[in-house]
Amino acid sequence: MNGIIGLTDLMLYSEVSESQREHLGMIKSSSSALLDIINEILDFSRMEAGTLTLNTAPFQLRALLQDTFAPLALRARAKHLQFQWDILADVPDVLAGDIGRLRQVMINLVGNAIKFTEQGDVSVTISLQSGAPTGQVFVMFAVRDTGIGIPRDKQASIFQPFQQADSSITRRYGGTGLGLTISSQLITMMGGTLRVDSDVGDGSIFYFSVPFAIVAHVKPTAPVAPQALLRAERVLSILLAEDNAVNRMLAVRLLNKAGHHVKVAENGRDAVQAWENNHPDVILMDVQMPIMDGLEATTLIRAQEHAQQLPHTPIVALTANAMSSDREQCLNSGMDDFLSKPFNVQDLLDVLMRVCPVKEINDE
Repeated sequence: MNGIIGLTDLMLYSEVSESQREHLGMIKSSSSALLDIINEILDFSRMEAGTLTLNTAPFQLRALLQDTFAPLALRARAKHLQFQWDILADVPDVLAGDIGRLRQVMINLVGNAIKFTEQGDVSVTISLQSGAPTGQVFVMFAVRDTGIGIPRDKQASIFQPFQQADSSITRRYGGTGLGLTISSQLITMMGGTLRVDSDVGDGSIFYFSVPFAIVAHVKPTAPVAPQALLRAERVLSILLAEDNAVNRMLAVRLLNKAGHHVKVAENGRDAVQAWENNHPDVILMDVQMPIMDGLEATTLIRAQEHAQQLPHTPIVALTANAMSSDREQCLNSGMDDFLSKPFNVQDLLDVLMRVCPVKEINDE
């Protein structure tokens, strides 16, 4: 997946004909859909293992919804559907909750509504429910559509894993049958319950109410200008340790295009040797490699730095392992940051800026 998505992005930044760009867009769309399926299975696995947790932080509800619904509105427009969302004026704007998981739930529910609606409209209403404790609000989210609807006797089963209303739905519309399962469980973790009201041919309403803490204010974040494939302000000497040939080629081309110099190693042992010989500015270290893996290589490098009193070399983990425990294992081994595959261009450039900020060139 990392190779497919990354190389497609790389081609889209090149000089291509309109028909080639259209075909590349289809490849990217299809690979993104496959990635969504993979992520749903990973989330379901985390839930089964009891390792999925919520991360509560202040956020601005209206900004979140605007950002979440903008691409969904384009998807609805492509099907000639009306799409609208309305948040009532008395709903507080600054709340505390898991912004990522709330976004995931809304994308699932609204995405389903658009998928299963051939004509008419999809609408979202956000309002308040009474009875919340002091300092909290119960926020009700309702997603309505004029789609195919769900038979009454099938409505309980659609929240079960890998289930849809009937097999013809899967054949016609695709999907894993995990989206509603994951959304339902996430809403339960947030303190609510996902419900549905539907009739065949009359559309559906999916709705839930969850509690959020009211926050006095949240510091607005400044927009970050996209830097994908721009020449880097600081040219880095990068050691790339990666055993997969496609991933290796992709990363080298992206980094060279940004102006960096890259040396490669195909396993952890060669990475340690290359570090000893060249002392790069930063190491991009794949975790799972033959002969010696990235964790062992990092441990050896850190031990030699300590024994020889050498400067600290930033090491970034590159791994397809997406569990939080994997991230902790990488950081505990001595790595400085973590980038999960598949990554996009901006993710790669951002992590390099974090571990090798531009200001370092003026620290002499």
